[in-house]
Amino acid sequence: MIHTKTSLWDTAAPTAVLEALGGKVTDYFGNPLVYDAERELGNKFGVIASVAGAAKLHDELTKALRGDEGSLSFLAKYGLNPNPSTEQCIDIARDLDGFPLTKDYLARSLGVSESDVDTYRCPENESVRGLMSNACRIHLEPGDSTAFYKRIEFASLSHARAKMKSAPHKLIRDVKSYRVESSFLASKACESVIEKAGLRIPRCFDANLRPNDTEPIQSKFSVLLEDFSPS
Repeated sequence: MIHTKTSLWDTAAPTAVLEALGGKVTDYFGNPLVYDAERELGNKFGVIASVAGAAKLHDELTKALRGDEGSLSFLAKYGLNPNPSTEQCIDIARDLDGFPLTKDYLARSLGVSESDVDTYRCPENESVRGLMSNACRIHLEPGDSTAFYKRIEFASLSHARAKMKSAPHKLIRDVKSYRVESSFLASKACESVIEKAGLRIPRCFDANLRPNDTEPIQSKFSVLLEDFSPS
């Protein structure tokens, strides 16, 4: 476990070597380290590394840190509530570049005044962790605005990685399926179906599609949807 003061050049080579040997390297919350020099040069979310065979312990540690106020305080600048009462699935509430969602982005997308939103929460007990996608409910505070955020990053999903080895044609199919689904939800046609046919389809506040037909495992998608069942 390493502090938050390291930089990309400190971890790039060690990460490549450790992962090649079957180990694992993530930030404090379980996400891959973000190598995007245009947005951030430092590993601002900390570093946790483990050897081959220690993945379970690694995941248990990152899960614990997602409920630790001290660790979550690193994300306060993005608008995450720094004093949540329960564990937060901040590993899911990330954009496709790996950075935490911001309260301003969420407010704009939901049509809420940015000045009316102080923080947001994404409780772990309201998340869904599936084989081929992850999702969570996001609460804007104060107020009662909520949204459902679905994030698909094939490279971070063990089932997708296994499928790439055993049945790559199925992963190619999955990329096409997510592209069609996300495109439809974000389309004017979907809005028209909701308004004119009255079908119960969640409104799409925002969608990001990054299909990769050359390397399907590198495909990423995210959709921010109307929350049908706010709690």
